[in-house]
Amino acid sequence: MEEKTRPGWLIPLFVTIIAAVGISVYWQSRTPDVAGESQQNASGNEASQLAEKKSQEFLAQQAAAEQQQAELAKQAAEKKAQEALAQQAAEKQKQAELAAQAAAEKKQAELAAQAAAEKKQAELAAQAAAEKKQAELAKQVAEKRAQELRAKEAAEKKAQEALALKAAEAKRQQETKRLAAEKAKQAELALLAATQKAQEEEAARQAALAEANKVKSFDVTGFYAAEITSNGQDRNVVMLVIGRKPEVTVELKQDGEKIKGKIAGSRIGDIEGIIKENRIEYEWYIFDGDGRVVPADGKGFWTISDDGLSLEGDWYGSSYSIGGAWNLKKQ
Repeated sequence: MEEKTRPGWLIPLFVTIIAAVGISVYWQSRTPDVAGESQQNASGNEASQLAEKKSQEFLAQQAAAEQQQAELAKQAAEKKAQEALAQQAAEKQKQAELAAQAAAEKKQAELAAQAAAEKKQAELAAQAAAEKKQAELAKQVAEKRAQELRAKEAAEKKAQEALALKAAEAKRQQETKRLAAEKAKQAELALLAATQKAQEEEAARQAALAEANKVKSFDVTGFYAAEITSNGQDRNVVMLVIGRKPEVTVELKQDGEKIKGKIAGSRIGDIEGIIKENRIEYEWYIFDGDGRVVPADGKGFWTISDDGLSLEGDWYGSSYSIGGAWNLKKQ
């Protein structure tokens, strides 16, 4: 509580009252008579009474003023208390608001920190993802480079193998050519040797034949009865060429090694051949003498008997797949 203070107007009032009483007493003292003294005493009493009354009124006024002041002070105190309470409440509210603001700021700071942490985590995750992506790309690049290196190595190896195969093939071809050349040379030598041997054998055979011919020579000139048979081929063709039972004769004429002959009888034709030692190799021709025979030709051979009277051998057709035995007996 603050100390009570007197109003500023009370002191001047109190000084004025005292001055008035003093003046009244002075003038009463200057009166010379008794009556005057009595009157003076009466006036003094009145003045005292008046002063007392004034003092009482002053005290009453002072008391009223003090009471009013007390009430004002009380009101002021109450107002001040209310203001203090209001201020306290305001301070509490302000403190609460500050606390709420601090809490909100703390919450915002926490949220900001959380957001920053989440952002940091997101950045770290993005960085990790980027690093992972870079690692994957680096891995892919490394794998691709490794594949290219392997492919290059494989290509180089394949090229080397191809070169090696080519070199081996060239070497093999050279070896083959060399072997072929050697083989050809050997074959040529063998052929030369065989030819020489054949020539020697032929010379020996010719010499032996000449020697044999000196001892015995054949002259097949003459007429022969022919016996012709078939080997069971197409009977119709055989019938058309030589007939069922061909009855022919053959006339042969010898001129050195050359043989010429005529076929007569159921068939008509010619014979031409060469005699070598005791063997005649010939070609035969049958003509369409009366329009009922199929023209034909073929080849054959005869072996001359030791007495020179018979010739035995085989014949076969050139135009048809026929053949058989054809023997001649000199007449």
